[in-house]
Amino acid sequence: MPPVSRQAIEAWVDYITENCFSIVAECGRKIVGQAAVIPSGRDTAELCIFVHRNYQNRGIGQQMLRLIVDYCRRAGYRGIYLTTERSNVRAIHVFRKVGFRIVDSCYDYEMFLPLTDFCETQPAKDDQVS
Repeated sequence: MPPVSRQAIEAWVDYITENCFSIVAECGRKIVGQAAVIPSGRDTAELCIFVHRNYQNRGIGQQMLRLIVDYCRRAGYRGIYLTTERSNVRAIHVFRKVGFRIVDSCYDYEMFLPLTDFCETQPAKDDQVS
């Protein structure tokens, strides 16, 4: 849940500014996407990513993911977590292309990309979306 009070929002923005790595995608002078990783433990990070619907299916999300993965590897993270809705089939497809695997599927999908043996292969057949 995002913070609600002004004080909590300001504290969150301060934390993000000091601790996260963020990139944006631009088309012309318009920001059409954003991706950020926030440290979530000693050696892992949590990813959030957004691409405006009018700019999806153009490889923008995949390119941002590759930049974020490269940053995280150089920063020494052992892996990246993310959470996505089960119904977000397009995003799940892109995450899998980059190497993320579903590690928990209670309500939403929690996905993880291990960076120690990062490779760009297709998901295993037992890693099915349901």
